[in-house]
Amino acid sequence: MSESQVNQKANNQNPSVTGDVPGGSTPPEQLAAQTQNPTIMPGAGASVTDDPVQFDSAHIGTHTAKKQDLFAEQNRLAGEKAQRSAKTRKKILIIVGAIVGVVLVGLIVWLAVLKSMPQTDTDTNNSTSKTEPTIVDDSDTGIAKMRELAQSEYNSGKRIAEIDQLFADEAAVTKPEYLNQLHLAQILFYTGNGFYQQAADLSATIDPESLPLAQKGIFYDAMYSTYTGLKDTAKAGEYFALSYEVQVEIQGYDEGDDGRDGI
Repeated sequence: MSESQVNQKANNQNPSVTGDVPGGSTPPEQLAAQTQNPTIMPGAGASVTDDPVQFDSAHIGTHTAKKQDLFAEQNRLAGEKAQRSAKTRKKILIIVGAIVGVVLVGLIVWLAVLKSMPQTDTDTNNSTSKTEPTIVDDSDTGIAKMRELAQSEYNSGKRIAEIDQLFADEAAVTKPEYLNQLHLAQILFYTGNGFYQQAADLSATIDPESLPLAQKGIFYDAMYSTYTGLKDTAKAGEYFALSYEVQVEIQGYDEGDDGRDGI
């Protein structure tokens, strides 16, 4: 078979290329059109509308709209959160304001009560520290003066603890050699006002042998009254005997002396 016959047979088997032009040849203008505008064929069994390269104008802008909707939801949630935060802050401010108001009212009432209370001379007495002792020697005068001072303070309404502090302040400025006189004045105050146990406890701080004879007798008499008040008859009897001995020594006679010389 010659070459011309082969070409003729191929043209007869592929009519899409040769067309229907008689003689099996393709016109030149048709070949040019096919070269400039080639037809893109879809895959086997697919139509032109199924080509994945094709675009659908109905879906243009859909993705952008979804993003805008998402931002709108986020903004709405953020706005609700801000409103809740504002309400919470408002409640806190109201509660704090109420507490501060109650505290201020209580402070004002407290100040008013303090202002209405009568002034006492406690601050005046404590404004200056004690520098001069009441007892400056071993005479009976200092003992009597200190006892009268304590009794006056007690009669004015001072508590026993405040009287104790009064004697403590005196002890801080009293010379050591006169502390016996100070403690004796304190015992006399306790016994005279019925504080018998305090008097008994304080008696251990006194050295009777260091006291003048008259004050020694006063101390024994005070302790006799103290233990009588405590219902301790044994101790009371001991101090009664001691007091009697001092009185005998002061008056200068004893049981074997009738007071007459040379008889």
